Amino acid sequence: MNPDIAAGPDRADEVIYNLRAILLSVQADGLVRANENFIAWLRGEKTMPFGMNGEHVPVRLVDAENPGSNHLVVTNQWIYQAGAVEKRSDIGFVVNGLPLVIGEAKSPARSAVTWFDGAYQINEIYEKQVPAMFVPNVFSFATEGRIYRYGSIRMPIDLWGPWRTEENEPRVPDLNQSGTPGCDLR
Repeated sequence: MNPDIAAGPDRADEVIYNLRAILLSVQADGLVRANENFIAWLRGEKTMPFGMNGEHVPVRLVDAENPGSNHLVVTNQWIYQAGAVEKRSDIGFVVNGLPLVIGEAKSPARSAVTWFDGAYQINEIYEKQVPAMFVPNVFSFATEGRIYRYGSIRMPIDLWGPWRTEENEPRVPDLNQSGTPGCDLR
């Protein structure tokens, strides 16, 4: 993905140093600012002097043009530890080692628990107790298997949007079908 970095493996350390600095800056700059800085790296907007004669070249963390060349891991019970604090999200989408999407899935069998409980857990607990977990975050989602909602970091829960189908209708799964409810996140 980055031939100029591959040509000098120590250059990867320089990129990692810059990304780690953003993770550490979350305490001073806040989550939204740190996320904005990291997203600029994800979009390939950041450059480093790795080209011929020190020419600045874009650094790509994700290959948007050839998605198949990325490494995607979808996890169950993704754990993030910051010092003594450990948080466990129900679902994590990790692309090229970066946790880009975090999800909370609640049980559809308990009517008193809804997607809101998962969103609250993300928004009011995780983002506040371990903000570095969300620095590379593109979006988070919550569901109880009936309703899906998603939002960006620090977005008030009442503004989280419904997951939609291709016809732009809210996604409503059939809980009576075989298979695991809520797994089709089209």
